[in-house]
Amino acid sequence: MAIKYKLNVKKSVVLPEEKFKMATQVNKIPATPITVSYVPTEGDIVRTYKSNMAFYLGEPVGKGGEGTVYVIGKNLACKIYSLGKLTKSKIEKIKLMISKPIYDQDICWPIDLVMNTYNEIVGYTMPIAKGYLLSKIQNRAFMQENFPKWKKKDIVTLAFTIVEKFYYLHERNIIVGDINTRNIMFTSPTQVYFVDTDSYQIEGFPCPVGTNEFTCRELLETGSKFSECLRKWGHENFSLAILIYVLFMNGKHPYAIRGGSDPATNIKQDKFPFPYEANNSRGEIISDQRYIDLIPVGPWKLYWELLPQYIKGAFYSTFNDKGNYHNPNQSISSESWMILIYQYLDELKLEKKNSLRNAIFPGLPDVERSVIKKAKTPIIMHRNVESTNLNKYNIKRKK
Repeated sequence: MAIKYKLNVKKSVVLPEEKFKMATQVNKIPATPITVSYVPTEGDIVRTYKSNMAFYLGEPVGKGGEGTVYVIGKNLACKIYSLGKLTKSKIEKIKLMISKPIYDQDICWPIDLVMNTYNEIVGYTMPIAKGYLLSKIQNRAFMQENFPKWKKKDIVTLAFTIVEKFYYLHERNIIVGDINTRNIMFTSPTQVYFVDTDSYQIEGFPCPVGTNEFTCRELLETGSKFSECLRKWGHENFSLAILIYVLFMNGKHPYAIRGGSDPATNIKQDKFPFPYEANNSRGEIISDQRYIDLIPVGPWKLYWELLPQYIKGAFYSTFNDKGNYHNPNQSISSESWMILIYQYLDELKLEKKNSLRNAIFPGLPDVERSVIKKAKTPIIMHRNVESTNLNKYNIKRKK
């Protein structure tokens, strides 16, 4: 599958000093929790480490396993770590992140560390995120209520916007690591926000968390902790391909099969159910029918058939063990995905507004929203945190 389509997008030049180094080993900085006298909360004052500016912590806008995010300005937020969650390693990592600023304000990158009234580091400032979690895309009732005019081209535009930001990060040698639909927010097809950036892998600082359903077989089978290994570009590209697939297939995971195990187990067994027939780059005919009986019940086969041949080929080549890009060392890069998605978007622009290919949920009869809301989402994701073991269980662009 050679990529010949021209990407009509101006790309900025990344200077050497903007790039992080690529490391081969995890750094040795201890992950011992830092003792903090007081954890600030809503209404308290914090002061920035470098610029010595004071802020009141406004209302909380998000809470996770590590801490709470507060509003501190119109476009600014502050993450305060919970007691026992901040370590020397984490502080050094954030300092390194701050040393190379990210100028895309939609990527909620650390701006400055913050201190409590005892001059103890307790968190950091960052751009504020807005909108809905990307996981909402898979809920039909939510989409009908909040984005009733959206068509497939809007979903594809959203996918392009997201992949463009991945490319921006990848050009700077930043590996996101824990790619999933809960770490990205959106307000429109062209406005997305990347959150939880302090978990990203930079240099010898690994991404200490992960989502099994978005993790490649090579990592799932190691039995290692995410915090003890550095992800490679092939690992990142596999996870990104799953994210794109989930968007294009309305929330269905590529390894969700009929009567089968959970997606993470199926990843280990390479059970991608959809067949694909085409000439590959070596002129051979691909026709794999091994798992066709495992295609999930419902509209999924129709969704698959409506995808362009080159998009289906990219997914098949990534997820099927016979695919040219199944090997992590030959995986499809974010730049190549940009080209493929851009071509798909161009074709959708020529489709009639009410065509089947331009529908988000084609072929589905109207049902009561209350029934949809009660239905389980297609994917149930299980995050592995730092203390949990993993289950043992670039196409190069042709000129």
